[in-house]
Amino acid sequence: MRKRTKITIVLSFIIAISYILVSTVLPNFVKESITYFPIDPNLTFLTSETNLEIEGDSNDPYNVKWNVKSETDKEVYLRQDVSLLYRDGLLVDTTFEWKQNKATLEQEKEIQGQDSTLYESISFHHAEIHENENNIKSSQKMTKDKLYVIDSSFSPLHAFHSPSNKEQEEWKKIIDHVRTQDLRTSWQNVIQHFSINPNNYDTYTLMELEAFNSKAIPGLSLEETQTVIGRLWEGLYKNYVLGIRLSESESISPIGSKMPLILISKDRTHLQIITEGKDGEKVKLLQQL
Repeated sequence: MRKRTKITIVLSFIIAISYILVSTVLPNFVKESITYFPIDPNLTFLTSETNLEIEGDSNDPYNVKWNVKSETDKEVYLRQDVSLLYRDGLLVDTTFEWKQNKATLEQEKEIQGQDSTLYESISFHHAEIHENENNIKSSQKMTKDKLYVIDSSFSPLHAFHSPSNKEQEEWKKIIDHVRTQDLRTSWQNVIQHFSINPNNYDTYTLMELEAFNSKAIPGLSLEETQTVIGRLWEGLYKNYVLGIRLSESESISPIGSKMPLILISKDRTHLQIITEGKDGEKVKLLQQL
């Protein structure tokens, strides 16, 4: 009897420890990963949105409301949304949410800002469905938004997604020029640092990836494109959003880093993601296609 009692106690202890590991370690592992699986054509997003709006009418400071939401046509094993927010090409914040056995996700943040600037956000909406242990599929969608905020002593505080008059067109031209020049200089520095031959690549900014929701990357099929995009975001989340991986043992916060540039090799064998960290760290991520 004593022996059986000891065995029962040991088994109870093992079960308790297993429960703790499953309830704590597993959710953290899931939260810190986005995994690409073959696309399920029968699983679709009913809605998927990224929205930026200005709040308040005070010039200094103002708040930008950042809303990300999505819904699949049925509940799935795992829902995940990750979103990145840039100000004039610099990462200012990230947001990520995951839920199991859900269809809908919604996140909302407010970011304090000042001065005339461009806010850009891109989101990756992901759904994972488990038919059985050996048959896991997914669905994915990207959305984006941008907001020009004009905070000037010469005019009332206002914002627009696209210009509707000549004044807004001039502001857009000025803000775009500063942002583009700064990013181009940064990307060129990284390209030179790693001795990359730009003639061997087609280049896309992170914000331009959203166009490949419904069209193929030139030289690839739409199915191949979805695989590339899914794996790209898988790597981007693990090696950029959670912390820019400088080496196997060192990483830095992505906040303050430049918007990544994606270089897809013209022979379609690989892609590279390049960026600069807040303090000028040169970063290159490589993925085979």
